[in-house]
Amino acid sequence: IAILTLFQIGRLGAVQFFQLAFKGELPLLFAIPAGIGDILIGITAPLAFYLLLRKRNKRTRKFLIGWNTKKYFAKTGYEK
Repeated sequence: IAILTLFQIGRLGAVQFFQLAFKGELPLLFAIPAGIGDILIGITAPLAFYLLLRKRNKRTRKFLIGWNTKKYFAKTGYEK
């Protein structure tokens, strides 16, 4: 889970969504919410990783699994 959490830092690259949207190469209705969501996840990834290192217990593990998979389902549209 720790490695998966650290990979989320790469979502800060979603700034490119805004650049492409303003060039007209990506629809604004997609780029703005996707970009904001990805950037927020990228910012919180180090905090989530720190939480995992500081408190290694089942509750923290369940929270981080949910944190990682919630984003996946939100991206794919399978979230209810």
